[in-house]
Amino acid sequence: MVVISMFLMKRKGLFMRSVLLSLILCGFLISPVWAEEQAGKPDTEKQEKAELKKPENPHAAAVKEKARALAKAMSKEQAEQFSVIRENFGVLRSVRMTRKSVTNAVKECAAKNPDMKDAINSRYKSWDEGIHPVLEKQQKSMKASISSGLFNDPKQVEDYLDTVDDMAEYADNRMEKKVVTTPEACQSLIDSMDKSSEIILELIGEMNWPQKDAQGGDPKP
Repeated sequence: MVVISMFLMKRKGLFMRSVLLSLILCGFLISPVWAEEQAGKPDTEKQEKAELKKPENPHAAAVKEKARALAKAMSKEQAEQFSVIRENFGVLRSVRMTRKSVTNAVKECAAKNPDMKDAINSRYKSWDEGIHPVLEKQQKSMKASISSGLFNDPKQVEDYLDTVDDMAEYADNRMEKKVVTTPEACQSLIDSMDKSSEIILELIGEMNWPQKDAQGGDPKP
């Protein structure tokens, strides 16, 4: 019971951290680009009623159930090692979602501002070429960590993380987003890429992944 409680508490904290990280990254990168076009004062009451009518994320129950199953199957030490993987996974997922949002914004800006097309595509190409290889490397490191022998059933861990991905993807797809493609907004997007690439690479460049000792000893952080 202690292991289960510790696991669930950490899982909740890590999930909130990954959500906050996603919001911070997306807000920093594309706040000048994504916006809601509203005429006059927003109808707060109407918005609240609409939120209440939204169905619950269909993947939420599965995530909770699989988290409990994982917690029961793990020792305290395994739960601690998994927490490291889960935290890194949340960061990588946030970066993937940010990359997806920026890609969409760049396409919209380039289509609506032909005179800026070359500049924004060139800057985006450089930005993505710096981030994508590091993201892919860390994805492979995560898979290697999970399959290194840390856990009794690596497939169970992978299945849980895949379900978390499904839940996050569902939530992201239900968010109403509109790209503002004025020259000023698109120029702000270009300008933001310098700093944002530094932030992202700092977040994912030096991740530590736990590994099972080759001699069968204790896991290495």
